[in-house]
Amino acid sequence: MSGTDFVPRWASPPGDTIKDALHEQCMEGRTLAEALELSQNEFEALLGGDIPLTIKLCERLSSKIGGSVEFWMTRDGQYQADRPRVLADAWVQRMPVHDMKTFGWIQSDTDNWLSQIDNCLRFFDVVSPDAWQAEHTALLEQTRLRSSKILESDEFAVAAWLRQCEVELSNIPCAQWDRDAFEALLPQLLPLTRLGDPRHFLSELQARCAEVGVAVGVVRAPRGCPVSGAARRLPSGQPSIAMSGRHRADDHLWFTFFHESAHLLFHGTDALYLDEIELDSDPSPSSEEAEADRFAGTMLVPPEYEARLAGARRSPLELRKIAGEIGVSLGIVIGHLQHRGLVGYNTRLNRLKSRYKWNGPSLERA
Repeated sequence: MSGTDFVPRWASPPGDTIKDALHEQCMEGRTLAEALELSQNEFEALLGGDIPLTIKLCERLSSKIGGSVEFWMTRDGQYQADRPRVLADAWVQRMPVHDMKTFGWIQSDTDNWLSQIDNCLRFFDVVSPDAWQAEHTALLEQTRLRSSKILESDEFAVAAWLRQCEVELSNIPCAQWDRDAFEALLPQLLPLTRLGDPRHFLSELQARCAEVGVAVGVVRAPRGCPVSGAARRLPSGQPSIAMSGRHRADDHLWFTFFHESAHLLFHGTDALYLDEIELDSDPSPSSEEAEADRFAGTMLVPPEYEARLAGARRSPLELRKIAGEIGVSLGIVIGHLQHRGLVGYNTRLNRLKSRYKWNGPSLERA
């Protein structure tokens, strides 16, 4: 890169020059603020670059501390030109860029900071961070959160995950949304839980749900994103269910799927339901979340098995037999017992769950 191609990764406001002049002339800021006819708060904002220079301000600066009006106008013009680029760089720095590259969401062939800005803007399909912020704020306004922990997490990582979910699920051809057909389909999907390898059940899950108008996918979450699943209407109008594969175990994955299914069935498709489903029970879920929990729980383990499970010896052989009768995986039965507090999370039975691992963007059996 030649010297003429150099693009600074910073933006120096005119306030930096003003501070230097105050120091050199042993002048107090209060005195200059009065000369500029600014309040102290306005003067501090001017020094920080939050107030653009007007011709009148430039004239007063020129009169009080020197420099021509043209100098101050040029100085501020350069800052105003640099500032959006620097703010965009700061925006990118908050994104999980490393994981976005690793997962193939954005180009990974360059570490140039200007290219990373362009890559992130293209990823979100926006022209500027301000445009992204407007879309992100609008999305949050329609979001129903299971846990406030999601808000306390890295919102940029969550936003990146949601965007990738939108990209991947929008590419799934789907029939028109048929709520009744989707509800009728769900019990038919239970045998898929017994296929331990996601490579064997995810494609069929996607295909069968697409036939009734629901786009389903599992998208790896970047670091800082604690979300288990999301139910939402895509920009195309298609209802969708996205899962992150969090905890990488069959009981959690399938509980998440049926939980998000309940949101689509009973709570509509206009809101975005963003769920962080923990291994232990939520002590105070909202009515919608409690209803989704009940639906997922009874779908996976019907109520008529509750008493039997509570009194069972809970040996692997007995639990495997019950799981076979229900028609679900052994891991789901073990997870159900844990959720009910009948078995601890540190039990050796945990080893009997189907475990997953990530191979790049693909979820596989561990």
